[in-house]
Amino acid sequence: MTEYNTDQGLWKGPSPEEVQERVRKAGPTAEHWQRFVQLRAELFTAIAQSLAEDGHCKSYEGALSVSLPNFFEERAAHEHDYGWLREEAWGIELHCYLIGPNRHYRWSGVSFDEALCKAELDIRAWIAGDYRLRHDDRP
Repeated sequence: MTEYNTDQGLWKGPSPEEVQERVRKAGPTAEHWQRFVQLRAELFTAIAQSLAEDGHCKSYEGALSVSLPNFFEERAAHEHDYGWLREEAWGIELHCYLIGPNRHYRWSGVSFDEALCKAELDIRAWIAGDYRLRHDDRP
């Protein structure tokens, strides 16, 4: 822990170099991105099959996005200060009319792996025809 003087007062926290290293290590791994890309490919295959059967669709079919923790959440994760770490700090969003029981979905967790596991479970179940919601975080 390093102390810095700023215009607003004393800042206690990791050095800029430590922050950079932590973020590099905490980010999704190459294996996570491979799983994400594979899931996207499976989803797009299912969308193409659905379109071949019935051309009714929305322009956003299969739009996926990833949300990452903010600075304080990232720092909290490394210092095990879970008061700052929201349960939904990491997230994956999907907009898809053809696959799934609704149209818009969000899976989240305290890690990218947790959010990805939830998305994989649901999307693969929907592709197989099971449209029950499991981890969708919408209220």
